[in-house]
Amino acid sequence: MADLIFDLDGTLVDTVPGIEAAIAAALAAEAPDVAVRPIAPFIGPPLRAMLATAYPEVPPAVLDQVAARFRSVYDGGGWADCAAYPGVAATFDALAAAGHRLFVATNKPALATGRILAAVGLAGHVLDRESPDSVAPAHPDKAAAVAALMARHAIDPATTCLVGDGASDAAAAGAHGIAFFAALWGYGGLDLADVAPGHALADLPALLTAWPRLAASEAGDGERA
Repeated sequence: MADLIFDLDGTLVDTVPGIEAAIAAALAAEAPDVAVRPIAPFIGPPLRAMLATAYPEVPPAVLDQVAARFRSVYDGGGWADCAAYPGVAATFDALAAAGHRLFVATNKPALATGRILAAVGLAGHVLDRESPDSVAPAHPDKAAAVAALMARHAIDPATTCLVGDGASDAAAAGAHGIAFFAALWGYGGLDLADVAPGHALADLPALLTAWPRLAASEAGDGERA
């Protein structure tokens, strides 16, 4: 059986509405002269880095205030303005029933991650999850979060697939020698060279049986150490 590590934003859940509303509220309070712009192309990195890329004209000190205000608004309820992508719940049901272990590695803080997974009905199938603030000091990147999950659960790179929509997801998979499934429905604008693209998460169960290195694991001893 395979271990599957999923990104959250843009892969399992469309979180843009809540993120954009919280940014709008934060800018209105802390930088009212700055126009709100679409955030989807910038989603992926942690909040402060995302805001710095999306709003380079905002001074760093002001951007710190915007980030703090955003966190207050988003954690205070803005996170709930989201929805799982079509077919995600059914695909999780199928993957779990087939014996695959499911994990989440995300750049979203742990509090909002847990609330979102519970709200969209995915928490029960997720064996474990890792966010930047799951440790102190925080993980510096997605690869470090994936490494923590791999160490904690004896995850074998040879029989693991990382599913994500962004460059940081692809980089994390590459850093650990993990197969990568590109979530083309997400926000990330991935370079599709040398990855397995998917147009819906429902493609994944069939891919696991056809992908040579992962399919080979299905024919192994069937027992997980």
